[in-house]
Order: sequence, then structure tokens, then C-alpha cells
Amino acid sequence: MEGLKPYIRMILILLITATLLIRLCYNPISQLRPDLKLRVTIRDGQITMFAIYTGGSPELSLGNYSDLLAKIDGIGFSRKNVTELSFVDLENTSTLLLLGQKEFSEEDIQTIARYIMLCGGSILYLVPTEITDSVKDFLRLFGLEVLGNVYDDASYYKSEETVVLNGTWDNRSKIFLDVQTIVVANASALNLTNSLELLAMFNLTKTMNVTENKSVPLVYASPLIWGGNNTTAEYKGRYLYGTNVTLGITLKFWSGSRVLILSSPHILSDNYVRLPQYDNEEFMEQVLLWLAKKLEQIEIDVIDYSPQSGIVYLDKDQFINACFNVTMKDVPYDIYQKQDLISNYYNLSLLAGLEHLGRLVHIVEPEIVNSTYDNITNTFKYVVNVTINIRELYNRSVVIFLRLVVFNDYYGFFWSKALRFEIVKHKVTFVEFHPVIIITVGMIATSIVLGLVLYPYARKYKSRIREFERKITKK
Repeated sequence: MEGLKPYIRMILILLITATLLIRLCYNPISQLRPDLKLRVTIRDGQITMFAIYTGGSPELSLGNYSDLLAKIDGIGFSRKNVTELSFVDLENTSTLLLLGQKEFSEEDIQTIARYIMLCGGSILYLVPTEITDSVKDFLRLFGLEVLGNVYDDASYYKSEETVVLNGTWDNRSKIFLDVQTIVVANASALNLTNSLELLAMFNLTKTMNVTENKSVPLVYASPLIWGGNNTTAEYKGRYLYGTNVTLGITLKFWSGSRVLILSSPHILSDNYVRLPQYDNEEFMEQVLLWLAKKLEQIEIDVIDYSPQSGIVYLDKDQFINACFNVTMKDVPYDIYQKQDLISNYYNLSLLAGLEHLGRLVHIVEPEIVNSTYDNITNTFKYVVNVTINIRELYNRSVVIFLRLVVFNDYYGFFWSKALRFEIVKHKVTFVEFHPVIIITVGMIATSIVLGLVLYPYARKYKSRIREFERKITKK
């Protein structure tokens, strides 16, 4: 046994040395899951698919909106009819058209709420003439109530229930491009209240605090169309006139959703769109473009980001950085000349944040580093830089997404694509791979194997030598 001790000590020393060297040349990248090699995950679909809901007892059949459907096809958008409101039916759609529905179930309202707040889907709703309890419940989602029927006793086309509007709308909106006059029949006066049940369903208020001293809106709601001097509606025994008679309302939500509520199911129907003396057809086309975010549009493109690998090692890297190109479209040149575009007229706001488990956290205000205006395309472009100190925020391995949101009351909310980063924290610090180390490990491993293989022969040979020495001694 005493003769084995030197060999045992040698083997133990070699094993310990080999273990340490192997540990030092360990390569952590090779241990990552293959799916983590996808550095940038695009979660924002660019499809423009309209879903036309045919259920819910609409006031007019779908055949009365053939021009609307043809316009969708003519622009180049896709469309499909849905008989039920569910996420399966609304999958891969960007806009839901509700053409005068009078009935909504509780499940329908829940689906619409999630479609807006979680999917960023846009909604067009034409309010039917008959205001049912379901219609009231639906309008309460958006903080709306119906005041009464709208009449016009001066400029009507066929009867006093038919209202002709001349410029009584938000002229800043591109929805009314080339629109001079529109006709509305059997409309209801709408009122925008201070309570949005849609936000309450998600335990939200109209604003969100991003810092101790700064809050941002989660929704922009404003009248889009109102009556003229001869337009009136009766509400609780008194008459409302002009701007107090709201006929259309827009809502723009934090999720990127756009909602347009028009107070008549006839305003986009064939009978009125085809009247040549009015501009309902032009209005209809602009509405479709607006819902699809082809009007009043902001484009956000990623110029560069770091680290390019998408993997952040907390023992080496301190910051993540991204550079974005933001393009605001439909900016009139006279506005650009006369106004400070970002901080005054358009009051544009920019925020960046890290998204983790579906929640936007660690919100910062990015830096605008450059801006230019193109008076040929009427676009305003500027470069935005975002830098976030990761070490100050995380002390563990986690997956995060960096996103930029640009918004104001005119454009609504526009989000960048999500940049995916894998934050890695190691329990020990590893050195870089070096060929000398692996050669040394190989030599040590070979020595151990040879020692183990040759030891029995060496022991047998040593025994024979001792036996031979004893024989010689006896002689």
C-alpha cells in the first residue's frame, strides 16, 4: 500500500489541475439555448386586415356597404367577414368594423376591450338609430352617452333628420382632406363624459405617472365632427346647437389603437356615399386610411443598437444603447416654418422603456440628436438615442425588450419594434479560450490515462525484480 501513495498523490494532483483548467476554458456562449441567438424579435405585425362583423343585429345589411367594401379592396387592404367576436376570429386583423350593430353580449364587449388594449386593434363603430341597452353599454366603454336625435331644419336634403355639414369638423385632421360637405342621416348626438370604462376594466386611469414629476396620458379623446348653427338635438327638455351637438369622436389609446365613433349608420352607406353633391365618398376613403394608420402616421426604424450580439454580460457590459430614426408624416411646410414643431404645435412626446413579462418598466426620456425637414414629402425626420444603465437595474439573468413610443394628441401613439436583449449573470468569471490551455489539458489527461493503464504492468514488473533480487541474495 505504501508503494501506491506516490501514484495516488500524482493522480490527485493531475485531476485537480485538469479540473481547474477545464473550468477556466469553459465557453458560456456554447451553453446558451439555440433560440437565444435570435437577437431582435419583431412582435409588431405590419398587416392591414379589416374584419367586418356581420353579427350583432346591424341596422343595415352588409349589402348596403358595398362601396365601403370595394374601397377597402381598391386601396389594397385585405378584409374578411366575422360572424362572432373572438380572438380566433380576430386573429391577424388590424381593424374591426362595426357597422350599426345593436346587440353586444358581455363576452363581445370583453373581446373588444382586449382587442383594443392588448392587441392595439382599431375600431370603427357606426351608431345605430335605435339606441338599445347594448349600444349604451358599448358606448360607455369609451366614455360616451347618447343625448338625443339630431335635426336640421334649414339645410336638410330630404327631411329634417338629414343633416348637411359644411366644415364643422376638426380641420387639422387629414381625414377631411378634399372634403367640403358631408351628409348625415338619422344621427344621434353624442356626449363625451369623464369616465372611460375601458380603462377601468384594466385598473387604469387616463394618465400614468412615469416619474415623480411627469405623467403621460393613456388616451386622447376629442370631438371630430359637430353640428352647424342649424343643427340641434333635444336633451332633457332643452335644445343643444352647433358645437354642442357632437356627431363623431376619435379616441387614440396607449396601445396604439385608434377608435372612431360616427353617430349614424348611414353616413358610409351606399345611398349617401353615391350622392355626387356631397363628399361622403372622399370622407370614407380617408377614414379607412386613418384607421389603418396610413394617415397622420409616424414611422420608427431602428438604425443601430448595442451590444449587437443581443447578449448583455453583467460582468462586462454596463449599458444597452439603441438609435432610432423617427419620421413624422403629413407635416405642412407652413407649420414647420412658423412653429417649433416638436415642443409647440404638435407637442410631441417620446419615451423609451424596458418591457419585461409584458410590462413596460424603467421608463426614460430619450435624447433627440438630430432633426431634418423634407418639404417635398412633408416629412419631419429626427434621430433619437436611448441609453440605459443595465447594472443599475438588474443583478440577475433576465430577458428584456427595449421599445420607443412616440405620441401626441394629433398622431396618437406609435411604437417601435421590440429589441430583444438577454441579460446574463455568471456565478464565476471565466477567462477567454486559449489554445495553450486546451493543449495542456490534453497532455495532462493523456498522462492520467497512461498512468492508469501502465500501473498494473509497472507493479507486476517491480514484483518480479524484487523476487529476482531475493533469489540472488540466497545464493
